Amino acid sequence: MEDKNKLRSIAQRMVWHTSINWKKYKQHRKRTSFEELPKSEKQYFLMIAQVGLEYCIEWKFNPVCPYITNTVVYPSYLFKEREDKNVRRR
Repeated sequence: MEDKNKLRSIAQRMVWHTSINWKKYKQHRKRTSFEELPKSEKQYFLMIAQVGLEYCIEWKFNPVCPYITNTVVYPSYLFKEREDKNVRRR
């Protein structure tokens, strides 16, 4: 269950990252959310999230080694665990 939630979180960040190039953003200046996508596209992003996570783990989240698929560049920080929100940033 935790792995599914982790992949879903990564897929949501991927959709948010790529949606700036989509028609909706160009017309309304609003990014697309993961929940708005049809089921087939959700499955696609979940699959890409899984492959990208494995790729980034292999490269130990090196920020200069992005995951590239279908001409879309996903920065490695999208695949990294987020810090606890209760921890303050310095």
